[in-house]
Amino acid sequence: MAGYTNKFFKYWYNSSTIEDYLTILTNENPTSHFFSVDFLKKFCEEGIKGIVRWVKKPILDMNSILFPINVGHHWIIIVVYLKSKAVVCYDGKHRNHQHILSKIKTFLTDWENHSSVQPSAWWTLHGTTPTQYNNDDCGPWILAIAKCVALAEPICFTEKDMPQLRLQQYQSIMSNTMQLTTPTPRTTPHSTTQITTPPPKTTPINTTQSDTPPPRTIQFNEIQSTTTATTHEVTTQIPPTITAITPAPTIPHPTNSTENHKTRDKLYVSKNTKRRNRRTFYKTISNTHPTT
Repeated sequence: MAGYTNKFFKYWYNSSTIEDYLTILTNENPTSHFFSVDFLKKFCEEGIKGIVRWVKKPILDMNSILFPINVGHHWIIIVVYLKSKAVVCYDGKHRNHQHILSKIKTFLTDWENHSSVQPSAWWTLHGTTPTQYNNDDCGPWILAIAKCVALAEPICFTEKDMPQLRLQQYQSIMSNTMQLTTPTPRTTPHSTTQITTPPPKTTPINTTQSDTPPPRTIQFNEIQSTTTATTHEVTTQIPPTITAITPAPTIPHPTNSTENHKTRDKLYVSKNTKRRNRRTFYKTISNTHPTT
């Protein structure tokens, strides 16, 4: 069928996928019948008159009727066993859907009255199913249950079987025939079989000998041993010399103390002081030896 790819069946199923698979299932099993996803909503809005044209088969003579229903982004399936007069809800999350069961029970009673048949005593219950632990497999989950109901087989799959069940459902829709047995494992993204890769191709080795010898590769161990031996010879020829290192005298850092200022004044005499001393010296001489 157009519009489907292998990758599509890795994700959530929409209503078209559910109805396409159930169409193939009920065509090959005429004792079962299914209603579309919008059937129950149409019945609740318009009653029995709104869905008369939807019922084109004698549904009261069937063995089972399938109702796929989407409740809050989650798929469940309700199966009506006509011989047992039972309305059974199958949900992998094990939630209570009694209000939906009551609506389907009302539809069956109204349809019996519309068909001039004595109303039956319908009873409702929640069926036992494997637990669905994730939030992605509700679509293939209800299709697997529908297949078990239509073929009168026990519901014995688990969450580990989902990749293989998705592959079977994909092959059934694409071939428009129901896969009644497990298909041959194929190398697909959904198959659980291991992919065996062929052995690598080996190129033949040329065994002809050439006259020119191949270049010799020097190993790192040889270089290290040669370097060690050369270093050892040099150190044995030159005797080692021992040099005594005398530490430099430690000079204290000058500080701003008064002693250092006095020492600095003794060592350094400014030019003005020298001129002053020179004038004093000449005055003394002139007083001692007056001129005539």
